[in-house]
Amino acid sequence: MSFLDFNIKCSEQSGCPVVKLSGEVDIHTYTDMMKTLQSYIDKPKSSVILNILNVDYIDSTGLGAIAKCAHHMDKNNGLIYVVCNKPQILKLFDICGLTKKNVSIFESEALAIKAFLGSV
Repeated sequence: MSFLDFNIKCSEQSGCPVVKLSGEVDIHTYTDMMKTLQSYIDKPKSSVILNILNVDYIDSTGLGAIAKCAHHMDKNNGLIYVVCNKPQILKLFDICGLTKKNVSIFESEALAIKAFLGSV
């Protein structure tokens, strides 16, 4: 798989902003992800659902980008609801400590939406 296979789709589900990624999040693609998430960062109390169910691989630049977005969203009391069920990627989130602040992990988009709506 090459960086040409990376895809981002933005939508709104039940009033929740959803960013769906597919492919590989790495040094070649993380800037596109950052640009997309940037539109949610500066809004007060802005939160976003980041669906990475179809991400096959994420490297340190991708994790760093998510951490940077989470840090900036935290300043505005925003949250990132990550949808992921792949053990190898979940392990990276745990090792990096990304779930200790304002990043929460959910096994399905439906569960993330439910949590998002409960926090509004």
